[in-house]
Amino acid sequence: MKTMNIDIKVNILGSEWTVRSATEAEDPRLEGKNGFTDWTTRLICLERELQGDIGSMETYMNKVIRHELIHAFMDESGFGDCFEHKDFGQEETVVDWFAYQMPKIMKLADDICKAVIWGGEE
Repeated sequence: MKTMNIDIKVNILGSEWTVRSATEAEDPRLEGKNGFTDWTTRLICLERELQGDIGSMETYMNKVIRHELIHAFMDESGFGDCFEHKDFGQEETVVDWFAYQMPKIMKLADDICKAVIWGGEE
């Protein structure tokens, strides 16, 4: 089993968010997930005890971190509750939003990934 430990505060578009890891027992909202974003408490929670047959769990979890960050950035940008889900094509507003915000998202994702303390075996 691979473990992922993190507990930091980050600034997302001017708001303080907590990024932490937990087990399903510590936070039942992780059940069946590797991470979630709670805009009501400005929390990104990532699974601490990682299991699976993926070649690199660290690479996979870095993707999960970026995924949850996008949720947080969208929530802070006002897109959280009113985002239109289309079955095809690309929504140009969202594409433009990513184009403007990606440098900030990439820097923050890198900072968070560097703050993770890995333990256990791959």
